[in-house]
Amino acid sequence: MFPAAVIIVLCCIVVVLLLYSYSTSTYKYWKTKSVIFATPVPLFGNIKDQVTLKMTQGECLKNIYNDFPREKYVGIYQLQTPTLLLRDPEIIRSFLVKNFTHFTDRGFSYDGHREPLTKHLVNLEGDTWKTLRQKLSPTFSSGKIKNMLGMLQGCGVQLIEYMEATINSGKTEFEIRDLTAKFTTDVIGTCAFGLECNSLKDSQSEFRRMGCAVLNSSPSLALAKIVRVFFPKLFKALKLRTFPAEVQQFFLGIVKQTIDFRNTNQVRRNDFIQLLLEIKDQNQHQENAIGSIKLTEELIAAQVFVFFLAGFETSSTTLSFCLHEMAVNQDIQNRVYEEINETAEKYGLPFSYEAIASMNYLEQCLKGK
Repeated sequence: MFPAAVIIVLCCIVVVLLLYSYSTSTYKYWKTKSVIFATPVPLFGNIKDQVTLKMTQGECLKNIYNDFPREKYVGIYQLQTPTLLLRDPEIIRSFLVKNFTHFTDRGFSYDGHREPLTKHLVNLEGDTWKTLRQKLSPTFSSGKIKNMLGMLQGCGVQLIEYMEATINSGKTEFEIRDLTAKFTTDVIGTCAFGLECNSLKDSQSEFRRMGCAVLNSSPSLALAKIVRVFFPKLFKALKLRTFPAEVQQFFLGIVKQTIDFRNTNQVRRNDFIQLLLEIKDQNQHQENAIGSIKLTEELIAAQVFVFFLAGFETSSTTLSFCLHEMAVNQDIQNRVYEEINETAEKYGLPFSYEAIASMNYLEQCLKGK
């Protein structure tokens, strides 16, 4: 008879060996394909720092990307899942444009019934995604964007007034990251929802607070997102959440109130939610079948929500980095200033869509070229 302690130790060793074998069972995939790959760590693959919350997914992938400067693509492992990290612009273009029909699904798990706001284009797949994308694509045409220019200019005027009032009060410095975030929150709020967010005037405005709640998630929500990506069945079984419950309630409520108000009072605006309502009206008699999709209030809310998320943080970050570089490089700032003045003399004020599109140097600065 073996002592109980020995049996326990042997069982632990067997469990560890089985876990090791299981977690590394796919780690020969890229080698068999003759693809250069990053050396994986058992159990974690190449995303240990992401799983342990030491890095974001972007930081983790960026480090791997930088480790292979001469490769056009690199094989990595996200836990057990073999993943191809593309580095060459031409190959990326091939995936996203020429051969896009073969790579439409992003593989993101979501629970649309429990979290309606996750039923947006980024998560949807198959015929539902294809049909909805076809319906939404015209809403981002240059003509539709031109119609929103007046709302953008209104937000710009509010920004100038806010800065002038702050300077007149004796304050000469701005925290530019916070300032641009408030500005873009107001812009996306009015262009997507047709509402005045007043983030510049009220730092505790609901839209600003909800935007921060989504981006500055707690460690538990960050871990839940990792579980959602790599263990989708466990995510659903444990009924974990992608966003705080109050965020879902807020955006679903705002969209419902906006739709009800416009339908009752026959109000129309040149914003994103209005474009979605027009699509809904055009297809109100269609059933959710292949080739068509019923655009419900929840589905509308999900598209407006992802429009808000994709717009306010990315735009504010781009603006803040660009303004920082201009402050550090005065010659570039002066050249941008001259181009703006020349454009104002040529086209007049306020700037038209064509006038803004003509400022090539400003565009290069924003794109980091």
